[in-house]
Amino acid sequence: MGCPDLFGQCIEGRTQHVREDVRRRRDDALCDHAKIRHRSFRLCQGYHLEGGARTDRQIGAAQQRAGCHGRDEGSVALFGQKGMRQNDPDFFAATILNQVLGGGGFESRLMDEVREKRGLTYGVYSYLLPRDLAETYMGSVSSANDRIGQAIQVIRDEWAKAATEGITQKELEDAKTFITGSYPLRFDGNAPIASILVGMQLIGLPIDYIATRNDKVEAVTLEDVKRVAGELLTPDDLLFVVVGQPDGVETTLSEPVAE
Repeated sequence: MGCPDLFGQCIEGRTQHVREDVRRRRDDALCDHAKIRHRSFRLCQGYHLEGGARTDRQIGAAQQRAGCHGRDEGSVALFGQKGMRQNDPDFFAATILNQVLGGGGFESRLMDEVREKRGLTYGVYSYLLPRDLAETYMGSVSSANDRIGQAIQVIRDEWAKAATEGITQKELEDAKTFITGSYPLRFDGNAPIASILVGMQLIGLPIDYIATRNDKVEAVTLEDVKRVAGELLTPDDLLFVVVGQPDGVETTLSEPVAE
């Protein structure tokens, strides 16, 4: 039996586990989705506070570097629907919902159903984007041309399931733990702190927002999330834009886009 590690656990026999973890992390880096899956930022006029992601230009550049475009590499799909304003009383319930549905990396439902169970993608994620007068709920997935249609259908099914059933008590608790526990990590330097404070002023958040934010997250109940899921998620209005040469995906455009 080998020597215990710092946590008192035997390190004998853990080599294969470590190799698998490294291999999985390498796979995650192939596409932009996994690179930003754990980032829950607020994108508002260039400031990151709650529930956003990178700009479209950054996403496109990262996907190009990762080789996620072209006939051989497959198709990329952006999807979205109407979102929620930052100042909405239910915004933190929506944040928890998103953490469970598509914002929580390998712990999210979309990652579990689309990647882990079916192997349709390296990464899939969703995020709330509460821009001024244009709040949206968005996400992205990439897959092989002959499998992107199946990935889209699974996402639609999970969207509909969450809308009707909400989330579980364990999912609620796990999401709260992550959202509240990761929040202090954003204040890791003068520049991030200054950016957050300026962003708070730009969108009109109260001066005590930082001190009270986690309490508001903890106050969200399971019933709150279920109600918000039913009101926010609209599977029939979830739109997909697919770039690539997908097989078996029919366009809903009345006229084709000019090349």
